[in-house]
Amino acid sequence: NPSLLSADAYQAARTVWYEEYADSALMQAVAPIFQNRVLFPLFMKRPGDEALVQKAVAEAIPPVFAYLEGELGDNEYLVGNRFSFADIATASPFVNYQHGGGTLDRAQYPRLANYVERLHSRPSFKGFIAEEQAMLAKMRG
Repeated sequence: NPSLLSADAYQAARTVWYEEYADSALMQAVAPIFQNRVLFPLFMKRPGDEALVQKAVAEAIPPVFAYLEGELGDNEYLVGNRFSFADIATASPFVNYQHGGGTLDRAQYPRLANYVERLHSRPSFKGFIAEEQAMLAKMRG
C-alpha cells in the first residue's frame, strides 16, 4: 500500500507509458555502457567496444536523460507525485548504467540525478544494488 498503479485511468496510462519508455528508449540508450563494460568482459570473457560506449554517451543518452529531467519537473516521482511502478521501471536501468561506470551529470540533469539517487537509496533497491556491486567487484578481482 498504496498501489503501484493508480486507479485513476489517466495516471495508470502515464505509468504504463513510463514503463514502456524505460523498457525501450532508456534501456536502449544505456545498454551499451553495461554491455561493453560489464557483460562482455566479465560474463562473456571478451572485450567490450569503448567506441560504442562513447557513441551512446554522446548521442543516445542526452535526449533520453533530458526528457526524463523535464518530465520530473518539481516532482519527486513521475506519476501523481507518488512512488509507482513507473519509478521502479525507470530507476532500474540506471542500476546497470551505474554498474558500467555511467554517471549522471548533476549540473546538466539535477532533478534526474536526485531522483535516481533517492530511488536507489530505497530498501527495495539498496540491498540488491550492494549485492550486485560486491559480486562485480569480486569478478573484477
